[in-house]
Amino acid sequence: MLDSVRARPTRPHSAPGPRQRRLTLADLAGRLGVSEMTVRRDLDQLQEQGLVRRVRGGAVALDVPSDEAGFAVREQWQAATKARLARAAAELITPGGTVLLDAGTTTAAVAAALAARFGAGAGGAGPLTVAVLSLQAAVRLADQPGIRLLILGGESRAGERSLVGPLTLSALDQLRFDTFVMSIGAVHHELGWSEFDLDDAAVKRAALRRAGRTVVVADATKLGVQAFARVGPLDAADTFVTSGTAHAGAPPRTRSRRCERPASTSSPPKPLRSPRHDDPGSRPVPLGHRRRPGQAARQRRRDERRRRPPLPLRAPPGHR
Repeated sequence: MLDSVRARPTRPHSAPGPRQRRLTLADLAGRLGVSEMTVRRDLDQLQEQGLVRRVRGGAVALDVPSDEAGFAVREQWQAATKARLARAAAELITPGGTVLLDAGTTTAAVAAALAARFGAGAGGAGPLTVAVLSLQAAVRLADQPGIRLLILGGESRAGERSLVGPLTLSALDQLRFDTFVMSIGAVHHELGWSEFDLDDAAVKRAALRRAGRTVVVADATKLGVQAFARVGPLDAADTFVTSGTAHAGAPPRTRSRRCERPASTSSPPKPLRSPRHDDPGSRPVPLGHRRRPGQAARQRRRDERRRRPPLPLRAPPGHR
């Protein structure tokens, strides 16, 4: 709903400043297909975060400075769902491996889940080597016993604090990882994995080439979306962890690409067996096929009637 609140300016009928835009409850409820009560609860949360100001019959969306927008805004959106996805993804990581953690709010939640599983929360259950492409994830993994933290070089994007650019690509080219945990902005059955930023997409493509296994983590709102920069086809990843359901309380699902296609799609025809000796008039049937009860007997009676000689013609009695 945050995107809808910030997306469309309307003519204010109160006195908001030039950097403020007002939306009504009815407008938001119609866009999102929810009740006005749901909109009121969400607007209360957005007001606590300093993103909107409640007014009579709606809310005023406040412009956030560019250095505070991006990650800080999206981090609170569907936080409970992201936490469940993060725990499911952390369960796929085994001690002693090397992990590359992508940038994004969902992978920042994965970093917190890894810290809880392998770090101080688990009494240092590592060892685990984690390289991060985000300063946000680095904060969550710093000073955790059992976790060896590597921060790859690069340029930090304003607001996102993700590491991109030539330095990041050069660092990735010199390393090899067991698992790459990738966040994604859009998932589409034809376009595949895609991102809204060219630099982010370039880093993800390089990371895919340097990992033995890729685990993609994204909530269901990313499904069916096409973004600007393509990262790769769907089969570029091995496992996709997603909520995949419209019910907020449902647990996340893990879908893995583990099935193999048969060598040939065409199967040879089944051999035919010869007719039974006691059923000379029956047709050959495929091996393994069984007749229904009484079918053979009815066929034999029909064959006997065909072989029976015709009756002679007789004049009816009294006919002259």
